[in-house]
Amino acid sequence: MPRSLFPSASPETRQRLEQDATLKLVNEYDWAANPLGPIPAWPQSLKGAVRVMMAASIPMVMLIGPDGILIYNQAYAEFAGNRHPAIFGQPAVEAWPEIAEFNRHKIEMGLRGESLILRDQELVLNRHGRLESGWMNLHYSPVLDETGIPMGTLCIVHETTGRVLMAEERELVSQELSHRIKNIFAVLTGIISLSARSRPEVRAFADELRQRIYALGEAHDFVRPHSHGSNPPDNQDSLRSLIDRLMQPYRQDGQDRIAFHGEDATIDDGAATPLALLFHELATNAAKYGALSTPGGRVSLTGRAGDEYYHLTWKEVGGPPVSGDAELSGFGSRLITLSIEGQLRGRMERIWEPDGLRVEIDLPVDALRRSARLQS
Repeated sequence: MPRSLFPSASPETRQRLEQDATLKLVNEYDWAANPLGPIPAWPQSLKGAVRVMMAASIPMVMLIGPDGILIYNQAYAEFAGNRHPAIFGQPAVEAWPEIAEFNRHKIEMGLRGESLILRDQELVLNRHGRLESGWMNLHYSPVLDETGIPMGTLCIVHETTGRVLMAEERELVSQELSHRIKNIFAVLTGIISLSARSRPEVRAFADELRQRIYALGEAHDFVRPHSHGSNPPDNQDSLRSLIDRLMQPYRQDGQDRIAFHGEDATIDDGAATPLALLFHELATNAAKYGALSTPGGRVSLTGRAGDEYYHLTWKEVGGPPVSGDAELSGFGSRLITLSIEGQLRGRMERIWEPDGLRVEIDLPVDALRRSARLQS
């Protein structure tokens, strides 16, 4: 068995090993007519690497030499579809002409001794009689000879096509659902506006209600599921980012009047709605009675993460003198209490200081990820 990867194997062992059709192909292939030459002439490191690859259950392929000669295992043979076995032992750029430039770059990279990881890489391949997109995670590592010189690259292939297509389908459903929810918000706003026209005495309340619906809509759009291609918001699970989005109406001459400092917190869709209502009401009150009611007023939000609680300080400066009566008697105040204590199981304290209102808020860390907690 001089041409075999296992020249010292007994006939019984060889028969058992060659139940793997691709390993049998390696042993029986006419390597003498190939640029790699016969198996006995291969570097020991290459033979050892091929043995390990053949025993692997995940798709693996080697691109050896300047031509990128393909050697692969049974799992990769199944990945290759009807291109196998014709591409076995062939130069990669000829075996997969539809991605010739892609493979040429990976061959050159391997010969330079470089590694690379590509995630959800889209490749248009002809594996089943037609060109079709596939997505995969690709892990490239150099293959070294006994002197440490790179002689090719080893690629581990994990196909993610099913997951990517499922995510795209989920995104379509999410977009349709989001569109319908936005329509509901728009209809509610329209109903409120029409009702207020004939009832001037409720116009102020109607304006406040529309703003609350707007805050809910912003929270929904911020945390709704996104795919890679749907441009999700930066740091979609970030409390800081949610606050930045909700506070955009309070920017003045391009400058933020509500600044976030300190440690951020991770949130999910289950916590976004009560948090949106909380910060909307705080900002609305500040615009009516507090720091945001004057041109020079500012609000500072400071976050501090603990083991069990996340602490937030809302501090207003530069506004008119404020007492607690105006802010504690309205529906908005009750809504804040419902959001913090009822939905988030937190605590809040208002302190009216000489330079402006300070609000101290403690929120359980697990309440900020309510969806994960409920699912468990």
